[in-house]
Amino acid sequence: MTTRIGPQMSRAVAIVAANPGCTKRFVAERITPHPIPSKNWALGYDPVNRAIKAGLIKATYSAGRYSLTVDNSEEGDK
Repeated sequence: MTTRIGPQMSRAVAIVAANPGCTKRFVAERITPHPIPSKNWALGYDPVNRAIKAGLIKATYSAGRYSLTVDNSEEGDK
């Protein structure tokens, strides 16, 4: 079974690649083209969680938050 990578998942991976060590909230706020600060970011978390589940983003939990990174070997495959 192959994983379909949609535009929001791709955007999430690109954001994490450009900002290693960022949080899920940081990425969720930047998934939509024009985020509104008072908006509920639940929709932005879905693509981040799907990318983590698919193995595109590595999430490490420590100090009460997730730190996100992208494996460099996967970036070279794209």
